[in-house]
Amino acid sequence: MIFSDLKAQEILPEKIVENFFSLIQEKSPSTAIDYLFSNNPQLYQKSESLQQLKNFFLNIDQFLGKFYGYEIIHKKEYHHSLYIIIVFTKYEKQPLKFLFVFYKPVNKWITYRFEVDTQYPDNFIDSIFKK
Repeated sequence: MIFSDLKAQEILPEKIVENFFSLIQEKSPSTAIDYLFSNNPQLYQKSESLQQLKNFFLNIDQFLGKFYGYEIIHKKEYHHSLYIIIVFTKYEKQPLKFLFVFYKPVNKWITYRFEVDTQYPDNFIDSIFKK
């Protein structure tokens, strides 16, 4: 199973993101969030924050429509220990932007941060016109 793989061995950040979105489509967003944070027990124990995240995704289909997929719009490793991936997600009614930050303190990538930008692409479009 995917969960045991993430805990047992090093999986590259891009593969973690790929598995995350596969779980969203095949199982549920709640399962995907559990997977994403299962590699970092300290963050995973902050169940209140994770529950808020799960609640956000609970009825997302009602607000945004069907999930059609995602595209990685930025990925970069910094200093061999920090990896940032920004993803544009395609929902029926509007896109969202997801930020994934992974950290490798020694020999295994862990999920360090995850954010959802619900104002995307408005923030992106506004930033273009401010330049």
